[in-house]
Amino acid sequence: MKIVSTIIAAFALLALAGCEVAQEKNEVAENAQVVQDTTLRINCFFKVAPENRDSVLAAAKRLTEASLKQDGCIAYDIFESATDPGSLMICETWRDQTALDAHSASEVFKTEVGIITPLTEKQTDIFKMP
Repeated sequence: MKIVSTIIAAFALLALAGCEVAQEKNEVAENAQVVQDTTLRINCFFKVAPENRDSVLAAAKRLTEASLKQDGCIAYDIFESATDPGSLMICETWRDQTALDAHSASEVFKTEVGIITPLTEKQTDIFKMP
């Protein structure tokens, strides 16, 4: 009977320890969620005609260089399809909506997007980071 009591006590201690660990993990996850819930990912897909490709890429590179220096920019990249040089993507990650709004209102954004937009077909997808 003493062995059974010892085993039950051991399981009780493990269960309590497990609850404390689970609670700590939940608290960490909740705190991480607060940060992640504000992060935004924007994927802008562009179709560009061969004669406009160089102009669009040049504007996109200038936009990328300037954007990476802006407060709240986590990442900003340009991708070109390996199989279709007329397919480009700009992938942006911003700390929060405030940072994205400031970026969208910046002169460099207005200037470079003003060059890119009339030369491309564009689709934009915005995601909140999980």
